[in-house]
Amino acid sequence: MRTDFFEKFAAEFSRRRLDLAARRFNYPSAFYLGGATKVYRTQAELGAALDAYHARLNLFDYSRTRAKVVCMTPKRGDKQIVWVDWCHFDGSGDEIERTTVKYFCKNAHEGSFKIQLAEYIDPPCIPVSDDADPEHSHTTLLLH
Repeated sequence: MRTDFFEKFAAEFSRRRLDLAARRFNYPSAFYLGGATKVYRTQAELGAALDAYHARLNLFDYSRTRAKVVCMTPKRGDKQIVWVDWCHFDGSGDEIERTTVKYFCKNAHEGSFKIQLAEYIDPPCIPVSDDADPEHSHTTLLLH
Protein backbone atom coordinates (compact mmCIF):
# COMPACT_ATOMS: atom_id res chain seq x y z
CA MET A 1 0.00 0.00 0.00
CA ARG A 2 2.83 2.45 0.80
CA THR A 3 4.46 1.70 -2.56
CA ASP A 4 1.20 2.49 -4.40
CA PHE A 5 0.84 5.74 -2.46
CA PHE A 6 4.25 7.04 -3.58
CA GLU A 7 3.89 5.73 -7.15
CA LYS A 8 0.60 7.67 -7.42
CA PHE A 9 2.32 10.70 -5.89
CA ALA A 10 5.02 10.47 -8.61
CA ALA A 11 2.39 10.14 -11.34
CA GLU A 12 0.53 13.20 -10.04
CA PHE A 13 3.76 15.19 -9.96
CA SER A 14 4.66 14.02 -13.47
CA ARG A 15 1.28 15.11 -14.85
CA ARG A 16 1.55 18.40 -12.90
CA ARG A 17 -1.48 17.50 -10.80
CA LEU A 18 0.14 19.22 -7.86
CA ASP A 19 -3.19 19.85 -6.16
CA LEU A 20 -3.56 16.08 -5.82
CA ALA A 21 0.07 15.63 -4.76
CA ALA A 22 -0.33 18.27 -2.03
CA ARG A 23 -3.37 16.41 -0.65
CA ARG A 24 -1.05 13.60 0.42
CA PHE A 25 0.20 15.76 3.32
CA ASN A 26 -1.24 16.77 6.70
CA TYR A 27 -1.04 20.46 7.50
CA PRO A 28 0.93 22.08 8.80
CA SER A 29 3.67 19.94 7.21
CA ALA A 30 7.40 20.45 7.66
CA PHE A 31 10.25 19.86 5.23
CA TYR A 32 13.75 19.47 6.72
CA LEU A 33 17.05 19.80 4.87
CA GLY A 34 20.12 19.89 7.03
CA GLY A 35 19.71 22.94 9.24
CA ALA A 36 16.91 24.47 7.15
CA THR A 37 13.22 23.96 7.86
CA LYS A 38 10.15 25.06 5.93
CA VAL A 39 6.64 24.63 7.29
CA TYR A 40 3.77 24.64 4.80
CA ARG A 41 0.57 25.66 6.52
CA THR A 42 -1.84 24.94 3.65
CA GLN A 43 -2.26 22.65 0.69
CA ALA A 44 -2.15 25.68 -1.64
CA GLU A 45 1.18 26.81 -0.17
CA LEU A 46 2.81 23.41 -0.71
CA GLY A 47 1.18 23.09 -4.13
CA ALA A 48 2.81 26.37 -5.18
CA ALA A 49 6.23 25.15 -4.00
CA LEU A 50 5.78 21.87 -5.90
CA ASP A 51 4.75 23.86 -8.98
CA ALA A 52 7.93 25.97 -8.78
CA TYR A 53 10.01 22.78 -8.43
CA HIS A 54 8.24 21.24 -11.44
CA ALA A 55 8.87 24.41 -13.48
CA ARG A 56 12.61 24.25 -12.70
CA LEU A 57 12.77 20.61 -13.79
CA ASN A 58 11.15 21.66 -17.08
CA LEU A 59 14.26 23.73 -17.81
CA PHE A 60 16.01 20.37 -18.24
CA ASP A 61 13.43 18.84 -20.64
CA TYR A 62 11.65 17.14 -17.73
CA SER A 63 9.36 14.27 -18.72
CA ARG A 64 8.47 12.12 -15.71
CA THR A 65 9.21 11.15 -12.11
CA ARG A 66 9.63 7.73 -10.56
CA ALA A 67 9.29 7.02 -6.84
CA LYS A 68 10.80 3.89 -5.35
CA VAL A 69 10.16 2.93 -1.73
CA VAL A 70 13.52 1.67 -0.46
CA CYS A 71 12.77 1.04 3.21
CA MET A 72 9.93 1.17 5.74
CA THR A 73 9.90 0.85 9.50
CA PRO A 74 7.37 -1.46 11.10
CA LYS A 75 4.20 0.42 11.96
CA ARG A 76 4.10 1.83 15.47
CA GLY A 77 0.45 2.40 16.23
CA ASP A 78 -0.76 4.68 13.45
CA LYS A 79 2.73 5.90 12.43
CA GLN A 80 5.37 4.68 10.00
CA ILE A 81 8.59 6.04 8.46
CA VAL A 82 9.14 5.49 4.72
CA TRP A 83 12.32 6.22 2.72
CA VAL A 84 11.74 7.03 -0.95
CA ASP A 85 14.17 7.51 -3.84
CA TRP A 86 12.83 10.04 -6.33
CA CYS A 87 14.22 10.04 -9.88
CA HIS A 88 13.33 12.74 -12.40
CA PHE A 89 13.87 11.96 -16.09
CA ASP A 90 14.11 14.02 -19.26
CA GLY A 91 12.39 13.32 -22.57
CA SER A 92 15.21 10.95 -23.63
CA GLY A 93 14.83 8.89 -20.47
CA ASP A 94 18.06 10.18 -18.94
CA GLU A 95 18.08 10.94 -15.23
CA ILE A 96 18.02 14.65 -14.48
CA GLU A 97 18.11 14.40 -10.72
CA ARG A 98 17.80 11.92 -7.86
CA THR A 99 16.80 12.64 -4.28
CA THR A 100 16.12 10.52 -1.23
CA VAL A 101 13.48 11.63 1.25
CA LYS A 102 12.49 10.16 4.61
CA TYR A 103 8.75 10.59 5.18
CA PHE A 104 7.07 10.43 8.56
CA CYS A 105 3.56 9.17 7.87
CA LYS A 106 0.39 8.74 9.90
CA ASN A 107 -2.77 6.76 9.18
CA ALA A 108 -5.68 8.87 7.97
CA HIS A 109 -9.37 8.42 8.69
CA GLU A 110 -10.21 7.15 5.21
CA GLY A 111 -7.96 4.08 5.59
CA SER A 112 -5.01 5.60 3.74
CA PHE A 113 -2.26 7.63 5.31
CA LYS A 114 -0.84 11.15 5.11
CA ILE A 115 2.67 12.56 5.21
CA GLN A 116 3.35 14.45 8.45
CA LEU A 117 6.82 15.71 7.52
CA ALA A 118 9.62 15.14 5.03
CA GLU A 119 13.36 15.04 5.70
CA TYR A 120 15.75 15.18 2.75
CA ILE A 121 18.55 12.62 3.04
CA ASP A 122 19.96 13.35 -0.45
CA PRO A 123 18.67 16.80 -1.42
CA PRO A 124 17.89 18.17 -4.87
CA CYS A 125 21.01 19.74 -6.32
CA ILE A 126 20.55 20.92 -9.93
CA PRO A 127 21.12 24.67 -10.07
CA VAL A 128 18.64 26.60 -12.16
CA SER A 129 21.33 28.97 -13.42
CA ASP A 130 24.97 28.49 -14.40
CA ASP A 131 26.26 30.34 -11.33
CA ALA A 132 25.65 27.32 -9.01
CA ASP A 133 24.38 29.73 -6.39
CA PRO A 134 22.51 27.73 -3.70
CA GLU A 135 19.83 30.44 -3.66
CA HIS A 136 18.83 29.25 -7.15
CA SER A 137 18.57 25.53 -6.49
CA HIS A 138 15.48 23.32 -6.31
CA THR A 139 16.18 22.92 -2.63
CA THR A 140 15.77 26.57 -1.86
CA LEU A 141 12.56 26.65 -3.92
CA LEU A 142 11.06 24.07 -1.59
CA LEU A 143 12.50 25.54 1.60
CA HIS A 144 11.94 29.29 1.13
